Amino acid sequence: AYSVRSGKPERSGRNRLNVIVKNMTKPQRADLGLDHGIVIEQVEDGPASNAGLQAGDILLLINNKKVKNVKEFERMITGLPGGKPVAILVQRNGNPIFLALRLDDSNG
Repeated sequence: AYSVRSGKPERSGRNRLNVIVKNMTKPQRADLGLDHGIVIEQVEDGPASNAGLQAGDILLLINNKKVKNVKEFERMITGLPGGKPVAILVQRNGNPIFLALRLDDSNG
């Protein structure tokens, strides 16, 4: 889904983590007091579900780098190393939670 105004993807498609994420709106960010982060809409079997990610989590950091939008998220996960754990930070029900994400060695 592309936003007509910005031309940027608001939602991700299939990716290495097997999650669907979407950008947060300004009001959502204001409500949560966040200046970055994306919402996890759906988690399917794969690296994200193995790491304990859940739908509704707000993904804040990957490998200590801020996740600002869907486009940046997709760029970040493309460059992640396979086979070793990567720290991710999510906010769930207002609480920060660190999780270890492990991607397969294969890039498929």
